[in-house]
Amino acid sequence: MSGAAKALYDRKSESGLQVAEESALHEALSAVREDPEAWFTLCYLTKSKVKVQSTGSGLESLANLLLEKSDKVYYAMKGAFDIDGKPRMLAITWAGAHASAMKKGRISMHGGAIEAILTGAIARVNIAPATEDAAEFLTEAALLELVTSSSSSGVALKSIP
Repeated sequence: MSGAAKALYDRKSESGLQVAEESALHEALSAVREDPEAWFTLCYLTKSKVKVQSTGSGLESLANLLLEKSDKVYYAMKGAFDIDGKPRMLAITWAGAHASAMKKGRISMHGGAIEAILTGAIARVNIAPATEDAAEFLTEAALLELVTSSSSSGVALKSIP
């Protein structure tokens, strides 16, 4: 087992999080790394198991998916932008306006494991809108601002109410 694979395994084991169909996850990660328009979402199958729920291309289709499922928690990764000749990928944690407190609690419980799964993301954003009107947070301009405002460590963590 490679060092990176072992680190991922250790992070998932510590939190109790499991990934169903890991081959689908590896394919989705590859697609996002190769195509700046590509994205995928992870969704809970059970309290401690996630799987690749959806894949697609284009920010609008990702935004539509997240906005229509207001009772879900999603983890998404999107190939973002080339800035200064470097590809910048974005990890999004999405807690829909009607997601239960139990579902939202899993975000903090599994945060480290999800971070390890979404390797390569240089910017991370947590979005938990109070209402279903959260489309403004999922625009090219909003995401570009987030990606370009990354800290010196290369990771911007921004929680948006």
